[in-house]
Amino acid sequence: MNKELETYITEERLKPYLVVTNNDFDMAIELYLLYTRINESLYFPLQNIELIVRNSFYRVIANKYGKDWIFEKRYLLQGRDKSNDLLIKQINSVIESKRGNIDSNDLISNLNFGFWTNLLDSNFEVFFWRPCLRILFCNYSKVVLRKEIQTKLKFIKSIRNRVFHHESLFKYNLMDSYKEIIFFISLISDEFSKWTEKHSTFIDSYNNLKNFIGTNRLKLNI
Repeated sequence: MNKELETYITEERLKPYLVVTNNDFDMAIELYLLYTRINESLYFPLQNIELIVRNSFYRVIANKYGKDWIFEKRYLLQGRDKSNDLLIKQINSVIESKRGNIDSNDLISNLNFGFWTNLLDSNFEVFFWRPCLRILFCNYSKVVLRKEIQTKLKFIKSIRNRVFHHESLFKYNLMDSYKEIIFFISLISDEFSKWTEKHSTFIDSYNNLKNFIGTNRLKLNI
């Protein structure tokens, strides 16, 4: 069975797990499976992050500039720099893939997560975020700063990319990362945050991993 597993789970993918388990193959596979369960459990809250970000970002700006703001390039050319070009290229790419037959709902659902993260760049501060940020993050107890929000979202994006590409989360404090995801959702919608937490399987997956690490005395900070 080991040979079969080694054929399809590459040595490079298993290497971090083998290092932690002192090259105990069976233990490494079990640890790999437990981390895979963690990735699976994070998919749901990360999916909800994407939904609430793209829909709420679009909506709050639409309330200010109209529902078709995302088609009007002048809004994305504020303080022109390379990030603006990337945003416009993404929009054009989606429009071309749909052969021009597209409305705002189609467009926002097809733009990637990085689009919304980049929309928080400093060159959009005056035009988009000064009038909209406080309205959007109405549950934030502190002064809402665009840069701070972007930093939080970039951190979540880094986790999201690893989870969606089936990569190891060894470098992350898993519980803190999960709490950050839930907290970010709560800044926009407390109800959606509670619903996400209620239906998440992360805590069970985390406890299984924590028990395995403790039982086998592995040196892992999760």
